[in-house]
Amino acid sequence: MAINKKLNEITQRIISRSKDTRLAYLKKIERAQKDGPNRAHLSCGNQAHAYAAMGNDKSSLLKERSPNIGIISAYNDMLSAHQPFETYPSQIKAAARKFGATAQFAAGVPAMCDGVTQGQSGMELSLFSRETIALSAAIGLSHNTFDAVIFLGVCDKIIPGLVIATATFGNLPSVFLPAGPMSSGITNDKNVSDLESLQLKSSFIDLNEKNFDLSVYKGKKIIINYWATWCGPCIKEMPSIKRAEEILEDYDYTFLLVSDETISKISKFKNDRNFDFKFLKSIKSYESLGIYSMPTSYIFDENGKKIETIVGTITWDSEQIINKLKIL
Repeated sequence: MAINKKLNEITQRIISRSKDTRLAYLKKIERAQKDGPNRAHLSCGNQAHAYAAMGNDKSSLLKERSPNIGIISAYNDMLSAHQPFETYPSQIKAAARKFGATAQFAAGVPAMCDGVTQGQSGMELSLFSRETIALSAAIGLSHNTFDAVIFLGVCDKIIPGLVIATATFGNLPSVFLPAGPMSSGITNDKNVSDLESLQLKSSFIDLNEKNFDLSVYKGKKIIINYWATWCGPCIKEMPSIKRAEEILEDYDYTFLLVSDETISKISKFKNDRNFDFKFLKSIKSYESLGIYSMPTSYIFDENGKKIETIVGTITWDSEQIINKLKIL
């Protein structure tokens, strides 16, 4: 397939402009590859410090031909997406031993959660944390006793910071491991058991700024989807919600999309996106309602009893979900 002409022009311009610095970088990486890890050239005192914490792996490390993997981790308990990384280093070390290699935890790097700091003074450090992560990883790798690196980290500023470190140590083969599904935040399940309790806990108005009472849907099955105009996953699942709404029309389902943003924002979104949903505004904030993850959806049966809470996106019009909703 032929490359886009404009894209090719830009690419060639970047290649030309970066020639000198790129060649200097590649020469640096080439020298580092030829030199190899410095552990083979360390003095006895240096080696003693490098391997002091390695227990039974010390003898393997002393063998110059035994591969040694450096582990850089952004694990902490502030990011639920990173929590699974807690046990990764021990698993990596055990796996390395099976193949005659060793692994050392080279460094832990900071990682902040915007969901925690959002609206707080700590948010001001968010973008700066990328460079701090890069520097922290580089400090760990500067021990120069590694043949390869495994990076443990996800989320938007953490990965770029680790990539900067990867590029700096481009002579080392690097692998990025994901953490898998993240645990959800605190939901409002204990406080919302039915439509009546939800109506008492929260007040709703429609886009005409008139009070809206959920009891008008008495006898119908209701799905309330909490979303936001800035929430990418929320917007991504909306087309499937619309298709599910059409498929389930004969099953007495009503979909209500609720946001705690201003009427003007919700109305502008509706007009710009041309989504024909029943949009409502929650008078109370998500935080006061105990909703910390979006999208969050509540499913109520025809008697107004809440039968399920869904945190995160799903494909509403998938065969599995449609069949499930039909028999509820």
